[in-house]
Amino acid sequence: PVGASTSLTLTVTVDAGTAGTIITNTATITNTREPDPVPGNNTASVDIAVAGTDLQVAKVVDNGTPDVGSNVVFTLTLQNAAGFSDATSVVVADALPSGYSFVSAAGDGAYDDATGQWTLPVLAAGGTASIDITATVLGAGAYLNEAEVASADQPDHDDTYGDGAGEDYASETTTPQARVDFSLAKSVDNGTPLVGQNVVFTL
Repeated sequence: PVGASTSLTLTVTVDAGTAGTIITNTATITNTREPDPVPGNNTASVDIAVAGTDLQVAKVVDNGTPDVGSNVVFTLTLQNAAGFSDATSVVVADALPSGYSFVSAAGDGAYDDATGQWTLPVLAAGGTASIDITATVLGAGAYLNEAEVASADQPDHDDTYGDGAGEDYASETTTPQARVDFSLAKSVDNGTPLVGQNVVFTL
């Protein structure tokens, strides 16, 4: 009847792979029995912004050929590309391998050397965070240091968290140089010998 209205409710699932995009849903009246004198209002659209991030990890070390026993600094940088959602509750897995001993960490967020997790409460779209992790190089062990986004509240539009690949993963290694520390001691069994008497030097 004239002046009446009706509605249709559709429940749909957001497709995988659409994180970080805008989806436009458009409805149009295409057929009526009577001609519509105002056809300009026969189409309506609504946009939904699908939450999603584009997180990228980079890692560098200040010395690729350190002496055993010296310290190296791994710098880990995390970027969230502009045009996407803010990333919240971000966890980056960056446990030191067996060839290093943790010394300290300084930078954005918090690093737990017991779990090897770097956590950031929020990383805005277009934002960057970084942290320096200082470690002592040991004489034996594994030296490939890997880092990857393990989780976040929002999905990444082109990566799977924790799969060991993609731009949310980075690694850096060192080639430790062997170093020795000799010490020498000498003693004599008699510091005041008589002329003609034997003494024994121990080296």
